[in-house]
Amino acid sequence: YAASAQHRSRLPQHEPGIPTEGPWQGQRALLHPFLLPVASINNMKTPDYMAYTALLLLGVLVLSAAVRDAPRNSSWPEPKVSYWQPGAEYEGTPSRFATVIAPKELDVDLDKRHHAAPTPKELIRQLKEHGEVLPASWDWRNVKGINYCSTTRNQHIPVYCGSCWAMAATSSLADRWNVVNNARWPLAYLSPQNVIDCGKAGNCEDGGDAIGVYRYAMEEGIPDETCNNYIAQTQQCDPETQCFTCWPGDAGCAPVAAATYDRLMVADYGRLKSVEEMKTEIFMRGPITCDIDSTDALDTFSGGSVYAEGPRKRWGLNHVISVVGWGVDTEEEKPYWIVRNSWGQPWGEDGFFRVVTSEWTDAEGRSGAYYNLAIETSCGYGVVSGWKTAGNVVPEKEAGILSEQVVLATA
Repeated sequence: YAASAQHRSRLPQHEPGIPTEGPWQGQRALLHPFLLPVASINNMKTPDYMAYTALLLLGVLVLSAAVRDAPRNSSWPEPKVSYWQPGAEYEGTPSRFATVIAPKELDVDLDKRHHAAPTPKELIRQLKEHGEVLPASWDWRNVKGINYCSTTRNQHIPVYCGSCWAMAATSSLADRWNVVNNARWPLAYLSPQNVIDCGKAGNCEDGGDAIGVYRYAMEEGIPDETCNNYIAQTQQCDPETQCFTCWPGDAGCAPVAAATYDRLMVADYGRLKSVEEMKTEIFMRGPITCDIDSTDALDTFSGGSVYAEGPRKRWGLNHVISVVGWGVDTEEEKPYWIVRNSWGQPWGEDGFFRVVTSEWTDAEGRSGAYYNLAIETSCGYGVVSGWKTAGNVVPEKEAGILSEQVVLATA
């Protein structure tokens, strides 16, 4: 079936329409085995053209399947990601709300320390052992008609405060208690003001770190919002400002005895290193926190579509949000994360937005990592254990067992 040397010399070096560069580089080579029958048909001396036609059609079918199923070019380097610093040069314009969120103390031994609850890798193994698979979509705002998410917040009132890290972490932990407690009364609504004042994880002026909030929740616990309402200021950590109440007239305010108010405790915390770990952690234990590159375009986003900004080769992490689920936009054919911001209900889609996952690729083969604000590069979680009252932790269930959501998903 080989063409003559003379005929092969007339074959084009580059077939029209088959790129030799870019994300489909190398696909041209797949054509050559199927061009040979075409080249030789013209020189055929035998009348059995049906056999060659069948061979040609078979080749076309095989080629179509190969091109359809061939992976996109993986030669695109991953975008560079670093923590944002004022004055540094970045691609694009940072959000006017950009905040320093670099960890105050790097958790270099975070993965080596003892974990009181299953790690994300162990959760993945548990899921497989139970014969479960991650669903195509998951949204903690609506699981069989039940909302497990705490209310949306606005870090910018009554005055601006760079407290996204405190807002995102306390919202995630409140959600996780609601999950553990099966959305029964009382629902959790934690105090970010307490975290700002006493958490040693950051402040309004210098930003902060969500992982530090989880550490604080494990060591001290976080009280309800009604113990210390959000005022968007950094205060001294003392009893008078951590949980207090005020009296009429000139009686002033007085602290509530520490032994009489509840604090939500965390049994364990850690970081997430992949999309699979992110989804498994969300599905089995509840919303997580992630650092993103908040941009000026995001500031004015009004929703209505899956957010994708780029392509960007470099991101600067400057904002913390919580991720409550994922899904797929069938019209746009884009997989996305469901993200809760802390800029109030009027922003985005009732305070939320959807952003592409790295599983999506553009027309040139770049992954969604070039468009998704680096949302998958620095994520964390805290495993709630229960409420601490009068020195005792009263858990709803033992920390670390297979969470309620798997039951919810399969009931």
